[in-house]
Amino acid sequence: MTTSADTPLTAREQIRKGNKFKLGLFGHNVSNGLSFTTAPTSYEITWPHTSAISRAADQAGIEFLIPVARWRGMGGNTDPFSESFETMTWAAGIAAETSHITVVSTLHLTLAHPVMAAKQCATIDHIAKGRYAFNAVMGWFAPDMVMFGQEMMDHDDRYRYGAEWMGLVKRIWTSKEPFDFDGEFFQLREVQSLPKPFQGPYPPILNAGGSPAGVDFAAREADYNFAIVNDLESGAQHVERAKKLARETYDREISPLTDGFLVCRETEKEARAVVDQMLEMADRPAAENFLREFGIGSGSLSEEMRELVDRGIVGLGGPQFIGTPDQVAEQLKEIHDIGVEGVVLGMLDYLEELPYFVEQVLPRLEEMGLREPFTP
Repeated sequence: MTTSADTPLTAREQIRKGNKFKLGLFGHNVSNGLSFTTAPTSYEITWPHTSAISRAADQAGIEFLIPVARWRGMGGNTDPFSESFETMTWAAGIAAETSHITVVSTLHLTLAHPVMAAKQCATIDHIAKGRYAFNAVMGWFAPDMVMFGQEMMDHDDRYRYGAEWMGLVKRIWTSKEPFDFDGEFFQLREVQSLPKPFQGPYPPILNAGGSPAGVDFAAREADYNFAIVNDLESGAQHVERAKKLARETYDREISPLTDGFLVCRETEKEARAVVDQMLEMADRPAAENFLREFGIGSGSLSEEMRELVDRGIVGLGGPQFIGTPDQVAEQLKEIHDIGVEGVVLGMLDYLEELPYFVEQVLPRLEEMGLREPFTP
């Protein structure tokens, strides 16, 4: 268990030896973070700001920093995500400025050659001294693909491509001798890469597959799978399905995570007021564009669609942790109790809100037996 910055665990050690319930920050490398609103915030996309957020999380004993891979915005009135730090170079820079936290890079596999990516990941892993993990994304945002001159593959074809890509990269990371590769998508000769990753055999893999093809990819290739938690019942089913598939089909274990949005204040009324303001000042067209590209909803103004848009505005549709420190701690425990082993959080104002979460919620999670105290 990591209890001191003097004894950092590698990202792979963190899986089994770290806190029972892990925490992270998500999306603080893109404009708007995980929300579509013009509600007041100090959050901005500058290197000093993203670095300060990362270092604050590092000093708090939080486990993960996970960026969003975006190349263009979501349109609407404010074009959220239009500003972003590229995630491989972002991860390398943040790794050099932190001490014990696991820094993740997120990569759309169809946009990067596996030989190049394998070398980049190994380099980041050495900079981080093993505090590095790789988030494999198949690519779902068609406007990004257009910028690279690519057509969007069919859903299952993307996962077939991803399986070959990931298998090839793992072989590059572990092979002691140059090798030839003849696959469906890649035909390569004399492939080699040195140095090998800092961690053996290679950094942990994250994946957010939720479809049958996606869950199968995660069960076969990933160490962490982002569970879809629309509600506790369906979330528990996703967790059980992914873990059972990994165990029974591929003889391996997988750790479920999820993402969420945090609004924690001294009173529930104050927290709800923040959410109300976010919705009042929302960029609804941008949220609708996001949901449309993500393949959710038809764009109709049904009550169900309105609810989806509201959830997209506050947290991109993931679980919401809203209320007092006691309420938020209990909501996080409910997520843990369905088998989810960690949550990566977005906030309206990461730098301003994180200290209160650390001061008020982390001790409550420790009292619940979900985490151990951390001494920076």
